[in-house]
Amino acid sequence: MKLGQRGVAAVIAVVIVATSIGVGVATPVIVDAADVDPDSPLYGLERLGEGIRRIGIEDQMMERWGEYQRMVAKGNGLAHRAILEEFRDRMKEVLEQMPENVEAKWEIIIRWMQQQMPGVGEVRLRLMTEACERIRGELENLPEVGAAIEEMENEIENYEHELPTAPPERVENIRACAYLIRERIKDIIERYQHRMRHPIIVYIDIDNIVIDIDVTIEAENRIPEENLIAKFEEKLAIFEDELDEVRGKLENLPENACIRNAVETLVNNAIKLENRAVAIKDEKPRCALGLLNAANVLLRNADRILEHVEERVENVDEFIENRFSQELQRLRQLVDNLQDTHYRTGLSNLLDLAQNAFNDGNYELAKWYLERVEDFLVVLRHGWEPWPMPRH
Repeated sequence: MKLGQRGVAAVIAVVIVATSIGVGVATPVIVDAADVDPDSPLYGLERLGEGIRRIGIEDQMMERWGEYQRMVAKGNGLAHRAILEEFRDRMKEVLEQMPENVEAKWEIIIRWMQQQMPGVGEVRLRLMTEACERIRGELENLPEVGAAIEEMENEIENYEHELPTAPPERVENIRACAYLIRERIKDIIERYQHRMRHPIIVYIDIDNIVIDIDVTIEAENRIPEENLIAKFEEKLAIFEDELDEVRGKLENLPENACIRNAVETLVNNAIKLENRAVAIKDEKPRCALGLLNAANVLLRNADRILEHVEERVENVDEFIENRFSQELQRLRQLVDNLQDTHYRTGLSNLLDLAQNAFNDGNYELAKWYLERVEDFLVVLRHGWEPWPMPRH
């Protein structure tokens, strides 16, 4: 049954039951049973019904994740950040309540979390696609950005096809590449946000939440059943060694802001988790080991990025520069072929100004110059009377 059909069925049920036993309690309970999505006008009643039934935080956690997955599938994940945040918060509440000696009930919950891991990866990639689509719509008049977005969308689509059947090693590679795509998206958003009517920077906040969820579940998957203290000390030593290795690679990294930002963010977050783990290891060894596992996951992602620097990374700056250079070269060839010396000289000067503006980082002005040259060439091609040489 589709969402709209479920909504209609819920309304009918509400009317019938409310007539029989009173609107006050029946309506939200019945709507809750209909399981409507956050984009339904009945969703508020469903949440009220949850409160009346007093469902546990484990059920709330599972319900929120299902809702958010459906919103992402509809291409509407960026608009429902609160649902994702609530899922993360409920998941962490569940883990905090988990005893040091895990019982059968908790094993079922852990197993459920582990089963969601592929879905978390898919959600992250689909949110990237949604962000790219939003950026394209906001910056449709900037072809150089459109080309960069198209390149990323192709990468994301390939990863989406691979992920469901990818072996663990490949999954880690995809996860590392996703960090790099995220940095490229972030770079475009920050550079051009003054031209966007609707803020898309919320994507970065949402991606941070998804990363937190992904790392938390992965860390929980690596906690042994016994000898927690001994295992903690062993993993702490491994973490320190790997941290030194990653820092050494980072020092030798070529100047590439996209890669450096991604790696440094992962390393800094890993260190924060390690410090929290060390602080509670004696009181809560299981929780501490989970935090340390999460730190190791982040550090491993950083190392994976560094291993594939040359073959997998193309900085947004470099990509846009290549596109600009291609457009500049095309226009120069057209201008050089003009018969009229006056036009040829004037348009060549505009192209020089475009190059200077681009070199200074003023992409908007560089684009303006290129557009004026293109407009002038169109007039000449159609045999119309050219207007005076354009000035800025």
